[in-house]
Amino acid sequence: MTKEKLEKILSNLFEVAHKDTDNERIVFKQSSMKKENIDEYAVYQVVSDVMHNSGMSFNFSYEVANKTVDVITTLSDQYDGNWDNDDAKTESIDAIIPVYTHDLMQIYQDNSWLVDEAMSEYGTPGNDSNKNAAMGWYHAISNMVNELIPKLEELIDKSGAMNE
Repeated sequence: MTKEKLEKILSNLFEVAHKDTDNERIVFKQSSMKKENIDEYAVYQVVSDVMHNSGMSFNFSYEVANKTVDVITTLSDQYDGNWDNDDAKTESIDAIIPVYTHDLMQIYQDNSWLVDEAMSEYGTPGNDSNKNAAMGWYHAISNMVNELIPKLEELIDKSGAMNE
């Protein structure tokens, strides 16, 4: 699998289910979970494993994974496919953090530990819950980006070795 094909799969990995209802949520596209779609299934499996191992609540891990995929595809689109550019990663993650209070506060519902981890890693807790929540989101997305990129690169390397 080429990097370009992998990025195309990533950009089509998720969809919104039950749009405009109280049950609206992000889910994997059904086509990516079919074993006969070998490349799509491999990408789905890697992303799903990273989500599962993240320790985040179920729905929140989908939100973060969807944003993570957006960061990775942004790195490809705007930074010449350089997934290792730390400045570009930081800029892309900063740009995708929710801005509306309701969306920011979602992190506190089941994943407040992410805010605590972010504060211990990036600085002492402040009195602004919005800023703290944004740091938690940054921490969650950053961790998933840094966990996912090497695993995706392994998929490219494996398929390249099989095609040689």
